Parts: sequence; C-alpha cells; structure tokens
Amino acid sequence: RVPTPPKRGEFFSFGPKKGTQPRFLPPVNGNTQNWPAFEVERRQASALKPFKNNARTHSKEQVAQIAASITEWGWTQPVLVDEDDGVIAGHGRLLAATSLGVTEIPVVVARGWSEAQTRAYVLADNQLALNAGWDENLLRVEIGALKDLDFDLGLTGFGDEFLADLFKTDEGKTDPDEIPAPEARAATQAGDVWLLGAHRIICGDSTDKATVAALLGKDKPHLMVTDPPYGWNAIPAGGPRLASTRTPPRWARS
Repeated sequence: RVPTPPKRGEFFSFGPKKGTQPRFLPPVNGNTQNWPAFEVERRQASALKPFKNNARTHSKEQVAQIAASITEWGWTQPVLVDEDDGVIAGHGRLLAATSLGVTEIPVVVARGWSEAQTRAYVLADNQLALNAGWDENLLRVEIGALKDLDFDLGLTGFGDEFLADLFKTDEGKTDPDEIPAPEARAATQAGDVWLLGAHRIICGDSTDKATVAALLGKDKPHLMVTDPPYGWNAIPAGGPRLASTRTPPRWARS
C-alpha cells in the first residue's frame, strides 16, 4: 500500500509515526528488500542524534541556503537515521530545521545495517554527489531560463562568482581582423627547423627542393598535400608544375 500523499496545507502528513509496525515490501529483483526510502516516518527533530564523527562540515551560510530551500519547496528529502535515531545522512537538513523552528521532520530508517555499512554511508552519501559534474552548456541554458523567469538564483546554491565565471565571454580587447605589425627581428629565420615532439616544421618555401630536403632529411613522406580545392597551380623552383589533379607528380610518388 502506497502512503497517502499530504493534502495541500498539511506539512509532513505522510507515513507511519514512530512506534507503528513497519510494512514489509514484496521481493525486489527476486530479493526481499526493506529499502529505507520506501518507509517514510515522522520524528521529533530534537530526538535525533547527529553522528559524532561526521566529517562533513556545514557553514552557517550553507545551513541558511538549505533553510531557504525548505522555505521555498518544503521538505523534499527525508533524513536517514539508524534504529536508535542516530543521523546517517541529512545533518545539514536537521540543522536547517532547527534554525527554522521545525519540530517534526520526515525520516527514513536504515534497518539491519551493520556498523560498517552505517559509517561508510555517512561518507558515501556526501562523496558520491561530489563525484558528479556539470554540462556547462546545458547549465547556462537552465540558469538563463531561470533569469528570464525572474527566479531567485541564490536558491539554486550557485554563488555569484561561479555564475559570473559561467557566463564570462572571451571577447578580446582588439579587432580580431586586425593584422599586427611584424616584429623588428623575427624569432624564426628562413631555414630554421623546429622539432615538435615527433613532428618537424621548417620556415621556408615548400616549393624549394633544398628546403624540403632539409626538412625531411632521410625520411620519405607517404602523402603529399597539394592545393586541389582551389585549382591553383604552383611551379616549384627547378621542379615540375604542380597541377590540381588526382594523380600526384611522378617525383612525389617516388
């Protein structure tokens, strides 16, 4: 039986209260599972005990953000507790509830968990979320849509600095079509060969045999790239005319 959802205006009017007999669920994927999220209960916030070795920190600013989220959307994610009312996940939400004066909050109970499972999930609940990332293109679309709807972006949890960087443009301070004046003395002179890892590049005339020889050394190229798309013919110094044909010249095939 699915718990009856709350009526409008009723806060946390779902699930059994503490002390009632939990309902056991039918087999899930062939195994009998009593998953915590299937049984939402209500507990007094003052009765819940934070995990003493909780390594996750919550600043006053972050707790205020959670409180603002609860104020805007209500309570959307129950606190996870063990069978002795010890908090496993939801420490920030519990702090926010206290700041708002909320006395009764929704919880789900991890029944039958070992100490190792409990302590590990205290860490995993936080770290697994941190391992996710953002598609920044889609994020810009969504944040932009919220801007257009005049929604308070502070409620999303993103800070002003992050949003400023997200929408920052890389526009230069000069005309992109402007050709800069040449340096008084060029860093690269004709005949210089630059080694780029496994690649070589030479400063010179690609139609000059001596330049090509200096670049290639003892190597022979497997491919010759000419200028077919533009139909431009070149006459190398001392060599044959290079025309825009599908068949490369004989000297290039040797």
